[in-house]
Amino acid sequence: TPTGVSFKEEDGTTITSNTNFDFAEDDNKELIIGEIFVSDTQEPDTNDFVRFNLGEVPNDDADKDVDHGTRFRLDQKDEKFYLVLNDDSDIRWSNLPENKKYFSVRIIATDLRGNQFATTEKVYVDRVDCSETAMENVKVYKTKAAMTIEGYIQGKEGEKVFRRQTVPLTSEDDDAATITFDFPERNVQPSIKISEQTVQVDGEDVVIGMLSNRCKSSHNYINRQQLWSDS
Repeated sequence: TPTGVSFKEEDGTTITSNTNFDFAEDDNKELIIGEIFVSDTQEPDTNDFVRFNLGEVPNDDADKDVDHGTRFRLDQKDEKFYLVLNDDSDIRWSNLPENKKYFSVRIIATDLRGNQFATTEKVYVDRVDCSETAMENVKVYKTKAAMTIEGYIQGKEGEKVFRRQTVPLTSEDDDAATITFDFPERNVQPSIKISEQTVQVDGEDVVIGMLSNRCKSSHNYINRQQLWSDS
């Protein structure tokens, strides 16, 4: 009978501090957060098996407001269960409440006899330096050859700084336009990328316009906002 839930890193190292049950705000989906396993008060039978499911955080839980929604899923492999980042949109550290830099996840363990143990756990979000340099209130004007991108970035003490630039489209796999601007206040040069991407919607190919940003060339672009769709 499961009496508790514990976690391991992907390499099998036991997570002794739950604040290490975490991921970075610019991590991409399919990231393995950790392996989930149970603790019990008796020597397990070699034929015993415990299944895990994700449930909804109860309404009376103090962390209901940061319920994970569809951000995570469980993958099973060789009778082991892993919590996986399923949706990498809207996971910015700054978007979470000031006192809750984590998502709450309801984990339910069930053994072969139907005994259950349910717990609400915290998956912490680690801040990536200069992530606040994302552009806001973006407008895009597109022709066959170029895009004009305009919007606001956050300056000193919350001040909004306007930027506008026209950029020719590149010849990448997806048509894309990128602008880079100086941000001396934080010693970074953020880049904003608008790209056309083909996605599947109800079995049909749909072209969408996606806004992505990064603050340093050493960082990956993070998809932030869908701007348009041809559907």
